[in-house]
Amino acid sequence: MKVKKIVLLAFLLMFIVGCEAIYTVEIDGNIFKESLEVNNRNKDSWHVGEFSYEEEIRMNAELFIPIDNRYDVEEDEVEGVDYHNVELIDNADNLGLRLSHPFNNVNEYYHSTLIRNHWVSLRFTDKDGKFKVVSGNDNRAFEMYSHLTNVTVRLISKHKIIEHNADMEENGMLIWHFTRQNYQNKEINVELDIPFEESKTDAESLNEEPTLEKEDWWELSGSVLMTVYLVIIAIVIIVGLPFIYFKVKNSNR
Repeated sequence: MKVKKIVLLAFLLMFIVGCEAIYTVEIDGNIFKESLEVNNRNKDSWHVGEFSYEEEIRMNAELFIPIDNRYDVEEDEVEGVDYHNVELIDNADNLGLRLSHPFNNVNEYYHSTLIRNHWVSLRFTDKDGKFKVVSGNDNRAFEMYSHLTNVTVRLISKHKIIEHNADMEENGMLIWHFTRQNYQNKEINVELDIPFEESKTDAESLNEEPTLEKEDWWELSGSVLMTVYLVIIAIVIIVGLPFIYFKVKNSNR
C-alpha cells in the first residue's frame, strides 16, 4: 500500500505530549549533512489513544522516507530514489526516531524533505561566494499539532559566518530555539562565506523536477514527437505525390 506524501515531522509528532525535536545540519564545502532527532521522555503519553504514539513511531521506523520532498513516503523501496537512514530510539526513558542523510550539493539539500515540508518559504541565495539562508516564519508543525512544544535548529559550518540571527553561538555552532510562543515571529537568517561551484547553485536548477521523473517525461515526449513527425511525413507523401503527378502530366501536354 502506498503511503501519501506527509509533512514528516508533524506526522511523527501527532500523538506526542511535551515533545522535543532537534534538527541539525553540518556544512562542509558542498556537503550538507542533516539529521532530525525526535525525543519523547514523557512515558505516560506513549500508549495513549487507539493508535498510540509508540505504534506510530514504530511504524515510521519501518517506512522508506525519501530525502527529496517531491517523492512520496513508501512502505517499499523504489529503485532510483534515495532515502533517509532511519534509526529507532527505544530506551527505558525515551522513545523516538533519528533520521540522517548527507547531501552532495546545495541543489539536493534545497529539496530536503525535512526542511521543505516545514518551512515552505525557505530561500537560498548565492552571490559572489556569499551563501544566504532565510527560512521565513511559517513553521507548519506548530500550526498543525498542538502537542509540539519546541524545535531546536542547529547549524555547524567550517566556513566563515558573515552574519546570523541565532539565539546563541556555541563552539562554532549556531542554535535557534523555536517554541509555541515565538515561532510566528521568528525565522532563520544566516549568511556564510561558501565558494560553491556555479554549476551546482544555478537558481533555475533549484526548481527542477527529480531526475527519475524528468527522464521518464523526456523519453515519453520523444516517442510522441517521433510519431507525430512520421504521420506528417506520410500525409505529405500521400497528398503531395498525386499533385506532383498531375502537374507534371499537364505540363507535358
